[in-house]
Amino acid sequence: MSNLSIYATQFDSNSKSLTEFEDSLSFFRDNQAIRKDTDVAARLQKILDVLHPITEDLQGRFSSNIHISETTISDILYEWHNQEWPTYKQKLMQLVKKLQEEQIQLLTEDFVLLNDVADALDSECQGLFKRMRGGK
Repeated sequence: MSNLSIYATQFDSNSKSLTEFEDSLSFFRDNQAIRKDTDVAARLQKILDVLHPITEDLQGRFSSNIHISETTISDILYEWHNQEWPTYKQKLMQLVKKLQEEQIQLLTEDFVLLNDVADALDSECQGLFKRMRGGK
């Protein structure tokens, strides 16, 4: 498989995950009084599908998820938050635990973290797109 096809496959997976993640994030942001139902559970799972491989990588574990480039996204988050990395990492892990326990009433600081992850995923998509065009 050529580099172009590898980048294209990664770009496709990452951009689909980004779209689903952002749609679910908007749903939770726009609906203050959310009740648990199957739609909420599905949207929560879309968010966790992105967060799980990132937190697995942060814990030094190999993720079997192939939907996103979790190592690169973790590196981007580290680059953006290296001054407060231990605290940032802990907050991200706590948010994942909260979401796994289906605590769906999210706080402003939760949305800040989730937006940050979306921005890192978007940044990775942009990088892959540049590579597909032959840039670095």
